[in-house]
Amino acid sequence: MLTLVIVTRNRPAYVARALSYYRQQRFAHPILVADSSDPLPREQFAAVVGSLSPSLRLEHRLYPPDSRMEAKLVDALQHVRTRYVAISGDDDFLVPGAVDEAVHFLHQHPDYAVVHGHALAFTLSTPNAYGPIAWIGLFPQNSVELADSAARFQRHLANYCATFDSVERTAAAREHWKLELELTDANFGELLPSCLSLIQGKSKKLERLFLIKQGGMPKDFHVPDSLDWLATPEWPEQYRKFQDRLAQALRAKTGLELNEARHKVKQAFWAYMGHRRLMQEISWDLIDNLAPPQWTP
Repeated sequence: MLTLVIVTRNRPAYVARALSYYRQQRFAHPILVADSSDPLPREQFAAVVGSLSPSLRLEHRLYPPDSRMEAKLVDALQHVRTRYVAISGDDDFLVPGAVDEAVHFLHQHPDYAVVHGHALAFTLSTPNAYGPIAWIGLFPQNSVELADSAARFQRHLANYCATFDSVERTAAAREHWKLELELTDANFGELLPSCLSLIQGKSKKLERLFLIKQGGMPKDFHVPDSLDWLATPEWPEQYRKFQDRLAQALRAKTGLELNEARHKVKQAFWAYMGHRRLMQEISWDLIDNLAPPQWTP
């Protein structure tokens, strides 16, 4: 019922590590690797695919090295044949039992659009795929379960948590990432697809560990400076497209007049910018020392 899509470029050791993990966990769902690597790392990973294919339902799709991540993801989603999908980076690890629970929850609750759970982030003391753990902490995730689409979308942006690794319906993911292709500003990244998901339905955080993801050193989790972002020449046009797509989605879902929908998007984006600024100033030492929740084994 679900396909895991892993996007990667020039990191064969990371993809091999992730696939080895899924093999050890006896991951039962299809895995599609969307790979835009250069020739040498592509060859290195092809050897890994050959060794792991007997144990995993694995498809390796190749893309030109200059492909945008969004473009190869849009194409990869066209080749997904399951009702549900989870999109992941090559340094992320989804917990198989939690993925199955998320699929079951979505199947039983048509008013929800995305499901995830608790998440951890970690860094290594080396710049490689293997090495001693240097840091580990909570990676923020939440539920947004308001019935009203506009209020739910505004709540999502006011306390934004990424939904990139969540389980979602494949048909919706296809449409949302197609719209993302129109934006070239990486700061909007997965923000547009995530917001479109929350306009369409609620988000649920399961009370169990769902995701473990690797990042750089803790300081690298900070988002780029907001004022620098707003000062870029491309920003006004990129924001206009972002606002228009979300306003149109709000109008279609709620029946709001377009100008009113645009105003609600503007209000939500101001709240997001406040949250973004807070994330720039947050102390990762504080996050590291938070008591972890009690997860279901």
